[in-house]
Amino acid sequence: GVTISWNDETWSAIVNYSTYKKENNSRVKCTLYFEEKVNPPSSSDAVKDYIIEKAPEGTLIEDDETVDHNMRYIGLNPNNYIDIGEKDVDGNVILWRIVGIMNHIKSSEEDSGGETYLKIIRGESLGEYTYGSGHPSWASSLLLKQLNTYFGNMNSDVSNNFLQVLFDVTNIRSIPSEVNVLYDYEHGYQLGNYIQHKPWLGKLGLLSLNDYGYATSGGLTTSREVCLNISLESWNKYEDCFQANWLYNSLNTRGYWVMAYQTSENYVYSVGPSGNIFDYYANITRAVFPVGYLSLDKKIDGEGTIESPFILIESL
Repeated sequence: GVTISWNDETWSAIVNYSTYKKENNSRVKCTLYFEEKVNPPSSSDAVKDYIIEKAPEGTLIEDDETVDHNMRYIGLNPNNYIDIGEKDVDGNVILWRIVGIMNHIKSSEEDSGGETYLKIIRGESLGEYTYGSGHPSWASSLLLKQLNTYFGNMNSDVSNNFLQVLFDVTNIRSIPSEVNVLYDYEHGYQLGNYIQHKPWLGKLGLLSLNDYGYATSGGLTTSREVCLNISLESWNKYEDCFQANWLYNSLNTRGYWVMAYQTSENYVYSVGPSGNIFDYYANITRAVFPVGYLSLDKKIDGEGTIESPFILIESL
């Protein structure tokens, strides 16, 4: 007769008529009732839910409203500290901080979908270094060599946490007013005049320009919405935009390098001590805060505070 089986993966019924013969089988009607398919929580969902649950109100935006719908920490000093096992020469823990939960992170040019990973930044600077000299290029920069040396000296238990992914390196002449447009430029989703998107494959890089912009919560005078529609080059005129931004207050010294440059003037961009993004010569020194990506295929514990930072433990 006729047999019916169920496919959980495609959420569909399979009706097999191969042995049915009209003369040997009577007609029978049957009715199928479908319930809404509910996907079981993945390990990445579990980590995301845990992080959101631990975040005090106002310190995490669930959606940056980009095409990738990333979730980012915002505000003056959110509870986004994470211990990945790094220690200084005296045995003191060096905490990192979670920039956000990023979607569609790719590991190759051929990767069409990408994965969801934690983007983190080291909470302490490696020191002040030059980007390089002459014509700026990330792949041949002195700064990249410095990061490679730092990574090579890491304990393997720490370095093995970092994933090899495509970092967005952008050659951009002028920064647009809207941070969402800047995001599209830096990710190669939108092209403009004098803009080149040059993905680089590696394990440690630097912040993108848009990361700095999206970290603001704004203030009473200038709201977050307004801040995100002001060019980052002009943020020094809007105190609410940079003072309510942990990527300014928690990290800034004399300024630190980001992963964008301008070949037309042989300049490289950095977060400046006045709260705005500006471009300057590649051979000056700026602070260096390494950035990397972690898998969400782990259990997580902690509160995200300095006293009780998040910690990713054994794989699920």
